[in-house]
Amino acid sequence: MPTSAEIRETLVAGGVDEGFADAVVAAFSAMRDEAVAEAVAQAAEQNGHSAARLDQRLDEHAAENDRQFRSAFEEAALQIVEARKEIAESHKDVAEARKEIAESHKELADFRLETEHRFSDVRNEISELRAENERRFSELREENERRFSDVRNEISELRAENERRFSELREENERRFSDVRNEIAETRNEISELREENERRFSDVRSEISELRTENERRFSDVRNEISELRAENERRFSDVRNEISELRT
Repeated sequence: MPTSAEIRETLVAGGVDEGFADAVVAAFSAMRDEAVAEAVAQAAEQNGHSAARLDQRLDEHAAENDRQFRSAFEEAALQIVEARKEIAESHKDVAEARKEIAESHKELADFRLETEHRFSDVRNEISELRAENERRFSELREENERRFSDVRNEISELRAENERRFSELREENERRFSDVRNEIAETRNEISELREENERRFSDVRSEISELRTENERRFSDVRNEISELRAENERRFSDVRNEISELRT
C-alpha cells in the first residue's frame, strides 16, 4: 500500500496544486484508517479463530483495501489530469478573453481620445457661436432700445396732441351742451304754454260737447215723442182698416 508521502509526491508530480494534493492525501488517509478500524473490529468479534487465520484475514483485507485504494487513486489521478486539461483550456480561453478585452480597451481609449478631440472642436464652435450670439444680441438690444426710444417719443407727441384735441373737444362739447340746455329750457317753456293752451281748448271743447249733448238729448226727446205720436196714429189707422176689412168680409 502506498504511503501518504508517495501519494502526495505522485499528485504534485502530475501537476496538481500542493493544497489540493494535501486534501486528497488527507481523504485517502481517513478512508484507510476507517478500513483498518473496521478490520480490527471484525477481528475482535472473531476472537475464537486462530492467530494464523486472523493474520491471513488481515492480509487479505489489507490487500483488498490496497487494491481498492490503488483503483480509487488511479481514477482520482485521471480525473485530476482531466480537470488539469480543462483548467488549461480555461486559462487559454481566459487569456484570449483578456487579449480581446485589451483590444477593446485600446479601441475604447482610441474612441475616447477621438471623442475628446471632437468634443473639444464642438466646445470651440459653441464658444464661437456664443460669442457671435452675444454680439448679435448686443446689436439687437441697442437697435431695439433706439426704436423703443423713437416709439416713446412718438407716443409722447401723440399723447400731447390727443390731450390738446380732447381739450378742444371738451370745450366744444361744453358749449354745445350749454346751447342744448338753453334749447331744452325754451322747448320746456313752449311745451308748458302749449299744455296750457291745450287745457284751455279742451275745456272749451268739453263745454261745447256738453251743450251739444244737452241739445241732442232734447232733440232725441222730441223725436221720441213724434215717433210715439206717429205709432199711435198708425195703430189707430190700422185699427180702422181692420174694421173696414171685417165689415167687407161680412
